Amino acid sequence: MIEKIKWPDNANNAVMITLNLDAGLFARSYYPDADPEDADYATVAKYGLQNGLPRILDAVEAAGAKVTAFVPGWVAEHHPEAVRLLVERGHEVGCRGYAQENLGLLSDEAQEKAIKKGMEAVWAVTGKKPAGFRAPHGEVTHSTFEILKKLGFDYSSTLNDDDVPYCIDLPGGLKLLEIPFLWALYDLPYFIFHFFPPIPLGQGRISSFDKVLTNWKWEYDGVHRDGTCYVLQLDPTTAGDPGRIFMLDELFKYINQKGGAWYATGSQMHEFYMPNR
Repeated sequence: MIEKIKWPDNANNAVMITLNLDAGLFARSYYPDADPEDADYATVAKYGLQNGLPRILDAVEAAGAKVTAFVPGWVAEHHPEAVRLLVERGHEVGCRGYAQENLGLLSDEAQEKAIKKGMEAVWAVTGKKPAGFRAPHGEVTHSTFEILKKLGFDYSSTLNDDDVPYCIDLPGGLKLLEIPFLWALYDLPYFIFHFFPPIPLGQGRISSFDKVLTNWKWEYDGVHRDGTCYVLQLDPTTAGDPGRIFMLDELFKYINQKGGAWYATGSQMHEFYMPNR
């Protein structure tokens, strides 16, 4: 039996809503050599940032929550207006490397260079050093977390190995908070493959909105039952179109009707788990 965590304000469970603001870099998840400024990818990215992002923020704010957005440095440099919108509306901005690097394939030196470059680019736009990190592709090495701590990050949301946040023990007695997620709560795999060439290869149709929403509700039922942490992962390119916003509205209505949810950003989660670090 899972021992329930005593969440703040006597909440039953936690909910963390996250965004991956990859813009045209999303294609590199499947095609590493893709040019994010290619006309097809750039057009889709523009729509996601200009139309999808405000819709998602409206839905999240209407639910009484804030998002934690993970932004690659390249996106901060090329689309600073989208990053500033997040800041202006009181949301948290974290880092997602620089340009969709697969950190699991890089040396320690190359990882640190990419992460630091991304961190500094995000920092330059927001005026605040990012506290959180999410690795592109979800790929890391054992050294990645040591590098994150060295660069001053408080937490990561990269792995999918638990139902609740936990501390990663690092050399020298240091610790880094990990906020894991489930792939079933990520919109991109459900909806991205209506592009050409197909992403990922072999997929033939867009998932039914009803079935995806059912997946997300059932996952929340499990979180609510066990008192764990629900980490929703969204991309404005896929979650931000007019029809899918109804999915988010319905999901947040469902969560709020059940009651007992503590909506938290990554930094709030870190403060709860590691108040003195």
